[in-house]
Amino acid sequence: MSVQKVIPTTLNYQEYRFGRSRQIFRGPMPDLSKPYAAFIGGSETYGKFSPETYPSVLEQELSYQCINWGTPGAGPGFFIKDPVILEACSQAKICVISVMSAHTVPNRLYSTYLRRNEKFKEASEQLKTLYPEVDFSQFRFAANMVSRLEEVDETRFAMIRLEMKNAWIARMKELMTDIETQKILLWFSDLSPEESGSLPAREVRRRVPAFVSREMVEAVAPMADYYVEYVASEEAARGEVGDRIPGARGMHVARRFPSAMMHEEVAELLEAPLTKLLRIRR
Repeated sequence: MSVQKVIPTTLNYQEYRFGRSRQIFRGPMPDLSKPYAAFIGGSETYGKFSPETYPSVLEQELSYQCINWGTPGAGPGFFIKDPVILEACSQAKICVISVMSAHTVPNRLYSTYLRRNEKFKEASEQLKTLYPEVDFSQFRFAANMVSRLEEVDETRFAMIRLEMKNAWIARMKELMTDIETQKILLWFSDLSPEESGSLPAREVRRRVPAFVSREMVEAVAPMADYYVEYVASEEAARGEVGDRIPGARGMHVARRFPSAMMHEEVAELLEAPLTKLLRIRR
Protein backbone atom coordinates (compact mmCIF):
# COMPACT_ATOMS: atom_id res chain seq x y z
CA MET A 1 0.00 0.00 0.00
CA SER A 2 1.40 3.38 -0.94
CA VAL A 3 1.78 6.31 1.43
CA GLN A 4 -0.52 8.29 -0.83
CA LYS A 5 -3.40 5.91 -0.03
CA VAL A 6 -2.96 5.80 3.73
CA ILE A 7 -2.20 9.47 4.42
CA PRO A 8 -5.17 11.80 3.73
CA THR A 9 -4.44 14.99 1.79
CA THR A 10 -6.46 17.80 0.27
CA LEU A 11 -4.28 17.80 -2.86
CA ASN A 12 -5.82 16.81 -6.20
CA TYR A 13 -3.22 14.92 -8.22
CA GLN A 14 -5.55 14.70 -11.29
CA GLU A 15 -4.38 11.13 -11.80
CA TYR A 16 -4.86 9.15 -15.01
CA ARG A 17 -3.70 5.79 -16.39
CA PHE A 18 -1.20 5.34 -19.21
CA GLY A 19 1.27 2.81 -20.59
CA ARG A 20 1.22 -0.95 -21.05
CA SER A 21 0.88 -1.46 -17.31
CA ARG A 22 -1.89 1.15 -17.06
CA GLN A 23 0.11 2.79 -14.30
CA ILE A 24 -1.39 5.80 -12.53
CA PHE A 25 0.40 9.08 -13.24
CA ARG A 26 -0.03 12.61 -11.98
CA GLY A 27 -2.09 14.83 -14.27
CA PRO A 28 -3.25 16.77 -16.01
CA MET A 29 -3.86 14.37 -18.89
CA PRO A 30 -1.27 15.18 -21.59
CA ASP A 31 -1.89 15.80 -25.28
CA LEU A 32 0.69 13.68 -27.10
CA SER A 33 -0.29 15.18 -30.45
CA LYS A 34 1.48 18.40 -29.41
CA PRO A 35 5.23 18.88 -28.76
CA TYR A 36 6.27 18.00 -25.23
CA ALA A 37 9.12 17.41 -22.81
CA ALA A 38 8.97 14.22 -20.75
CA PHE A 39 9.99 13.85 -17.10
CA ILE A 40 10.54 10.46 -15.46
CA GLY A 41 11.67 9.42 -12.00
CA GLY A 42 10.26 8.26 -8.68
CA SER A 43 8.26 9.89 -5.90
CA GLU A 44 10.36 13.06 -6.11
CA THR A 45 9.22 13.68 -9.69
CA TYR A 46 5.62 12.63 -9.06
CA GLY A 47 5.52 15.25 -6.32
CA LYS A 48 3.87 13.52 -3.39
CA PHE A 49 2.38 16.02 -0.95
CA SER A 50 3.44 19.00 -3.10
CA PRO A 51 0.85 21.27 -4.79
CA GLU A 52 3.28 21.93 -7.65
CA THR A 53 5.98 19.79 -9.24
CA TYR A 54 9.05 20.90 -11.12
CA PRO A 55 7.52 19.76 -14.45
CA SER A 56 4.38 21.83 -13.78
CA VAL A 57 6.46 24.85 -12.76
CA LEU A 58 8.55 24.53 -15.93
CA GLU A 59 5.45 24.22 -18.09
CA GLN A 60 4.26 27.56 -16.76
CA GLU A 61 7.66 29.24 -17.11
CA LEU A 62 8.49 27.90 -20.59
CA SER A 63 4.94 27.84 -22.01
CA TYR A 64 5.80 24.35 -23.24
CA GLN A 65 4.00 21.09 -22.43
CA CYS A 66 5.90 19.21 -19.70
CA ILE A 67 4.57 15.71 -19.00
CA ASN A 68 5.17 14.20 -15.58
CA TRP A 69 5.58 10.42 -15.72
CA GLY A 70 7.20 10.21 -12.31
CA THR A 71 6.09 7.07 -10.49
CA PRO A 72 6.21 6.53 -6.71
CA GLY A 73 8.63 3.74 -5.89
CA ALA A 74 9.97 3.43 -9.43
CA GLY A 75 13.47 2.45 -10.38
CA PRO A 76 14.89 2.51 -13.92
CA GLY A 77 13.52 -0.99 -14.49
CA PHE A 78 9.92 0.23 -14.30
CA PHE A 79 10.41 2.42 -17.36
CA ILE A 80 12.57 -0.10 -19.21
CA LYS A 81 9.80 -2.70 -18.92
CA ASP A 82 7.03 -0.44 -20.26
CA PRO A 83 7.49 -0.06 -24.04
CA VAL A 84 4.60 2.41 -24.31
CA ILE A 85 6.20 4.85 -21.89
CA LEU A 86 9.64 4.31 -23.41
CA GLU A 87 8.31 5.14 -26.86
CA ALA A 88 6.51 8.21 -25.53
CA CYS A 89 9.74 9.38 -23.88
CA SER A 90 11.63 8.86 -27.15
CA GLN A 91 8.99 10.89 -29.00
CA ALA A 92 9.50 13.82 -26.64
CA LYS A 93 11.68 16.72 -27.72
CA ILE A 94 13.66 16.07 -24.56
CA CYS A 95 13.46 13.70 -21.60
CA VAL A 96 14.55 14.66 -18.08
CA ILE A 97 15.58 11.55 -16.16
CA SER A 98 15.71 11.94 -12.39
CA VAL A 99 18.27 9.71 -10.70
CA MET A 100 16.42 6.86 -8.95
CA SER A 101 17.48 4.82 -5.92
CA ALA A 102 19.82 1.86 -6.34
CA HIS A 103 17.94 -0.50 -4.03
CA THR A 104 14.95 -0.47 -6.42
CA VAL A 105 16.98 -2.32 -9.08
CA PRO A 106 16.75 -6.13 -8.97
CA ASN A 107 20.13 -7.83 -8.93
CA ARG A 108 21.75 -11.21 -8.40
CA LEU A 109 21.12 -11.06 -4.66
CA TYR A 110 17.44 -10.10 -4.53
CA SER A 111 14.48 -9.26 -6.74
CA THR A 112 11.87 -6.49 -6.61
CA TYR A 113 8.38 -6.21 -8.06
CA LEU A 114 7.96 -5.10 -11.67
CA ARG A 115 5.48 -2.26 -11.08
CA ARG A 116 6.54 -1.33 -7.56
CA ASN A 117 10.32 -1.48 -7.69
CA GLU A 118 10.73 -0.36 -4.08
CA LYS A 119 8.99 -3.54 -2.85
CA PHE A 120 11.15 -6.51 -1.95
CA LYS A 121 10.12 -9.74 -3.70
CA GLU A 122 12.62 -12.49 -2.96
CA ALA A 123 16.15 -13.15 -1.74
CA SER A 124 18.41 -15.33 -3.87
CA GLU A 125 20.01 -18.46 -2.48
CA GLN A 126 23.32 -16.59 -2.58
CA LEU A 127 21.96 -13.86 -0.30
CA LYS A 128 20.38 -16.39 2.06
CA THR A 129 23.73 -18.14 2.31
CA LEU A 130 25.51 -14.83 2.92
CA TYR A 131 23.06 -13.93 5.72
CA PRO A 132 21.82 -17.25 7.16
CA GLU A 133 20.66 -15.57 10.38
CA VAL A 134 18.20 -13.24 8.59
CA ASP A 135 14.54 -14.14 7.99
CA PHE A 136 13.84 -12.47 4.64
CA SER A 137 10.11 -13.17 4.82
CA GLN A 138 9.74 -10.26 7.26
CA PHE A 139 10.56 -7.59 4.67
CA ARG A 140 8.07 -5.80 2.41
CA PHE A 141 10.37 -3.05 1.19
CA ALA A 142 13.85 -3.41 -0.27
CA ALA A 143 15.18 -0.36 1.58
CA ASN A 144 14.25 -1.85 4.96
CA MET A 145 15.84 -5.16 4.02
CA VAL A 146 19.05 -3.48 2.88
CA SER A 147 19.20 -1.38 6.04
CA ARG A 148 18.79 -4.45 8.22
CA LEU A 149 21.58 -6.30 6.41
CA GLU A 150 24.00 -3.46 7.13
CA GLU A 151 23.02 -3.52 10.82
CA VAL A 152 23.68 -7.27 10.98
CA ASP A 153 27.15 -7.10 9.44
CA GLU A 154 28.84 -4.13 7.77
CA THR A 155 31.61 -6.27 6.28
CA ARG A 156 29.22 -8.57 4.46
CA PHE A 157 27.13 -5.55 3.51
CA ALA A 158 29.97 -4.31 1.30
CA MET A 159 28.99 -7.08 -1.12
CA ILE A 160 25.40 -5.79 -1.15
CA ARG A 161 26.56 -2.26 -1.95
CA LEU A 162 28.76 -3.50 -4.78
CA GLU A 163 25.94 -5.57 -6.27
CA MET A 164 23.49 -2.65 -6.05
CA LYS A 165 26.07 -0.37 -7.66
CA ASN A 166 26.76 -2.64 -10.63
CA ALA A 167 23.09 -3.43 -11.24
CA TRP A 168 22.09 0.23 -11.01
CA ILE A 169 24.75 1.37 -13.49
CA ALA A 170 23.76 -1.36 -15.95
CA ARG A 171 20.03 -0.55 -15.77
CA MET A 172 20.56 3.21 -15.95
CA LYS A 173 22.76 2.81 -19.02
CA GLU A 174 20.09 0.62 -20.58
CA LEU A 175 17.42 3.23 -19.84
CA MET A 176 19.53 6.06 -21.24
CA THR A 177 20.14 4.04 -24.41
CA ASP A 178 16.49 3.08 -24.83
CA ILE A 179 15.27 6.69 -24.66
CA GLU A 180 16.17 7.97 -28.11
CA THR A 181 15.97 11.73 -27.74
CA GLN A 182 17.83 14.56 -26.02
CA LYS A 183 18.31 13.83 -22.34
CA ILE A 184 19.01 15.66 -19.11
CA LEU A 185 20.14 13.58 -16.14
CA LEU A 186 18.89 15.19 -12.93
CA TRP A 187 20.05 14.78 -9.36
CA PHE A 188 17.16 16.00 -7.18
CA SER A 189 17.65 15.44 -3.47
CA ASP A 190 18.45 16.87 -0.07
CA LEU A 191 21.54 14.63 -0.10
CA SER A 192 24.66 15.00 -2.23
CA PRO A 193 25.86 11.96 -4.21
CA GLU A 194 28.71 11.67 -1.72
CA GLU A 195 26.23 11.41 1.16
CA SER A 196 23.83 9.07 -0.64
CA GLY A 197 26.61 6.67 -1.50
CA SER A 198 28.38 6.56 1.87
CA LEU A 199 26.01 7.29 4.75
CA PRO A 200 24.65 4.36 6.78
CA ALA A 201 21.67 2.67 5.17
CA ARG A 202 19.36 3.62 8.03
CA GLU A 203 20.01 7.31 7.26
CA VAL A 204 19.38 7.13 3.51
CA ARG A 205 16.80 4.36 3.10
CA ARG A 206 13.88 6.81 3.03
CA ARG A 207 15.67 9.44 0.97
CA VAL A 208 15.75 9.71 -2.81
CA PRO A 209 17.95 8.75 -4.48
CA ALA A 210 19.36 6.27 -1.96
CA PHE A 211 22.63 4.31 -2.23
CA VAL A 212 23.80 6.22 -5.34
CA SER A 213 27.38 7.50 -5.18
CA ARG A 214 29.24 10.14 -7.17
CA GLU A 215 31.09 7.36 -8.98
CA MET A 216 27.79 5.82 -10.07
CA VAL A 217 26.42 9.12 -11.35
CA GLU A 218 29.63 9.80 -13.28
CA ALA A 219 29.34 6.38 -14.94
CA VAL A 220 26.06 7.34 -16.64
CA ALA A 221 26.13 11.16 -16.86
CA PRO A 222 28.14 11.22 -20.14
CA MET A 223 25.17 9.55 -21.86
CA ALA A 224 23.06 12.67 -21.25
CA ASP A 225 23.23 16.01 -23.05
CA TYR A 226 23.27 17.77 -19.67
CA TYR A 227 23.73 16.77 -16.07
CA VAL A 228 21.97 18.99 -13.53
CA GLU A 229 22.63 18.58 -9.81
CA TYR A 230 20.36 20.03 -7.17
CA VAL A 231 21.02 19.48 -3.47
CA ALA A 232 18.47 21.26 -1.32
CA SER A 233 19.39 23.67 1.43
CA GLU A 234 18.16 22.88 4.93
CA GLU A 235 15.47 25.55 4.54
CA ALA A 236 14.22 24.17 1.22
CA ALA A 237 14.29 20.58 2.47
CA ARG A 238 12.26 21.54 5.53
CA GLY A 239 9.71 23.37 3.38
CA GLU A 240 6.14 24.08 4.36
CA VAL A 241 3.58 21.29 4.63
CA GLY A 242 0.79 23.50 5.98
CA ASP A 243 -2.73 22.14 6.46
CA ARG A 244 -2.71 19.93 3.34
CA ILE A 245 -1.70 16.91 5.46
CA PRO A 246 -3.77 16.60 8.65
CA GLY A 247 -2.31 15.04 11.78
CA ALA A 248 1.18 14.76 13.21
CA ARG A 249 1.90 11.42 11.51
CA GLY A 250 0.87 12.80 8.13
CA MET A 251 3.13 15.81 8.59
CA HIS A 252 6.04 13.54 9.53
CA VAL A 253 5.60 11.35 6.45
CA ALA A 254 5.12 14.31 4.11
CA ARG A 255 8.44 15.81 5.17
CA ARG A 256 10.26 12.79 3.73
CA PHE A 257 9.35 14.03 0.26
CA PRO A 258 10.62 17.12 -1.63
CA SER A 259 8.95 20.34 -0.57
CA ALA A 260 7.29 22.82 -2.90
CA MET A 261 10.35 25.05 -2.48
CA MET A 262 12.60 22.24 -3.70
CA HIS A 263 10.42 21.77 -6.78
CA GLU A 264 10.56 25.50 -7.51
CA GLU A 265 14.34 25.68 -7.07
CA VAL A 266 15.13 22.64 -9.21
CA ALA A 267 12.81 23.99 -11.91
CA GLU A 268 14.87 27.18 -11.90
CA LEU A 269 18.07 25.15 -12.42
CA LEU A 270 16.52 23.18 -15.29
CA GLU A 271 15.11 26.21 -17.08
CA ALA A 272 18.34 27.25 -18.84
CA PRO A 273 19.34 23.85 -20.31
CA LEU A 274 15.74 23.14 -21.33
CA THR A 275 15.45 26.52 -23.02
CA LYS A 276 18.63 25.80 -24.96
CA LEU A 277 17.79 22.23 -25.97
CA LEU A 278 14.18 23.08 -26.86
CA ARG A 279 15.37 26.19 -28.71
CA ILE A 280 12.83 28.35 -26.97
CA ARG A 281 13.20 32.06 -27.62
CA ARG A 282 12.85 34.12 -24.45
